[in-house]
Amino acid sequence: MPRIEGTELQPGVFFPAISVALHGPGNHILSVMALIDSGADRTIIPAEVLEAIGIPYASLALGARQGAGVGGGFETRTCSTLILKWREWEIAREIEVAEFRKL
Repeated sequence: MPRIEGTELQPGVFFPAISVALHGPGNHILSVMALIDSGADRTIIPAEVLEAIGIPYASLALGARQGAGVGGGFETRTCSTLILKWREWEIAREIEVAEFRKL
């Protein structure tokens, strides 16, 4: 896979986001913007994105991971029915899905 530079905002100025495609069941494809984190151990998407391609968050098995961020916390569930691609390269087949909840 080539080096991913992000999105060029103006000549020589890059933002760490790229357009990726989520390939779901039934050949459903959804293009979304994603932040690049080259040191990430896993790929996380919001539950709303998953639901936009017809997979209910509640249908996923509850995972053991939880986290906290600015303004709230989240739990994650694993989805293995999606493929995340950037251009022609497959980035991930197992994706964590996070549902935001206020603390």
